[in-house]
Amino acid sequence: SEAQLNTDIQLLDGTAANAGTFTVSFQNSVTLGNITLAQDGGTVLPDLAAINLPSGVELIINGNAHSLIGTNGTNTFRGLFAYGGSLLVQNLTIASAVATGGAGGLASDFAGGGGAGLGGGLFVGKSASVTLDHVYFSNDRAIGGAGGASYGGHNPSGKSNGGANSNYVF
Repeated sequence: SEAQLNTDIQLLDGTAANAGTFTVSFQNSVTLGNITLAQDGGTVLPDLAAINLPSGVELIINGNAHSLIGTNGTNTFRGLFAYGGSLLVQNLTIASAVATGGAGGLASDFAGGGGAGLGGGLFVGKSASVTLDHVYFSNDRAIGGAGGASYGGHNPSGKSNGGANSNYVF
């Protein structure tokens, strides 16, 4: 289940885990061969925990030809988030995962742009080393957040002060 995968990741992240290689395997007993990221016994859960492994620890995620699905039909969640450490992902399909950036803020003159939607199916941070072996991505998306809105001020150029959803200020 997603809860067990989160637990496994969290046990290896930032803990005093002994150096070595640890494997998390998707089992045939998972319903329809999928782990649904969006629900666990009907409870909507947040995104999977970020993978941030201490030095000397390697994580292998073996999908055993199963899928990691990022939607329950109503909500969408990002796939794997490798922030730091050594990760090998093998024999896995990551499908319908979505990373959405945060919305920009409000301002009187120059509203902030929306945050980057980084990752979709897989985000790899600068401190992570990720190897993929027979990993397939299907319908994953990274979507930038909505731009902020300006609510006043003066802009003689008539150009937008923010991102795609900003108001024009004259």
